[in-house]
Amino acid sequence: VIEIVRNNVAEKVYFPMLPIREVLVGSERDAFLNELPTGQPKGKLDTVTKEAMPMIIRMKNEFKFRKGIFRFYPVLGAVAKHTELWKTLAFYTTLLLNALILFGYRNYDV
Repeated sequence: VIEIVRNNVAEKVYFPMLPIREVLVGSERDAFLNELPTGQPKGKLDTVTKEAMPMIIRMKNEFKFRKGIFRFYPVLGAVAKHTELWKTLAFYTTLLLNALILFGYRNYDV
């Protein structure tokens, strides 16, 4: 929602929340916002128009991919949707295996 002053009256303009926004990664969004110049509005507009279209195309393609593939393979969708969980589980599993190896060979003399 933004407010625009037209004829000395502030009007609210509503923008729809498209479903493709769900595929936008937080780090990509933050990088896009950090690249925006803070000085002139023209510079901000130029950056948005130059950088937004490739991002929108990428989001549309990923949305189509997720919608098509993950509908037929829900397990693959669950794995891909929770990548941070899988990274954390893999890290702790690696720590556990290393601890087992470290303390398991302690009893053997070489």
